[in-house]
Amino acid sequence: MSGHDSVSNLYDLTGGRVLDIVEGRTENDCKQLIEQALTPEQRAQVTAVALDMWQAYANAVSQALPKADIVHDRFHISLHLNDAVDSVRRAENKALNKMALPQMEWVDYRNPL
Repeated sequence: MSGHDSVSNLYDLTGGRVLDIVEGRTENDCKQLIEQALTPEQRAQVTAVALDMWQAYANAVSQALPKADIVHDRFHISLHLNDAVDSVRRAENKALNKMALPQMEWVDYRNPL
């Protein structure tokens, strides 16, 4: 591990409170968290879950809350979108540089007339 302990928490976005916390970030930790914090009746009523893009969380939510839609958090969506835009920008720049006109002499730039 990277020198720190990880925890997973279940937070009620509507009520604005932490429902429960467990140590770890594995799929089993997340399933345990959901099952100990929510009754089967409560789990049946969950319609949406906001979480980061950690695949273990998505797997656990899909299994423990099959009726719930998964909504990813804004930070991670922005991060992936910015990475994608940067990747396309770099590829386009590289392609344009290969197609560029032959390099002009510095004199031409300095005195275009």
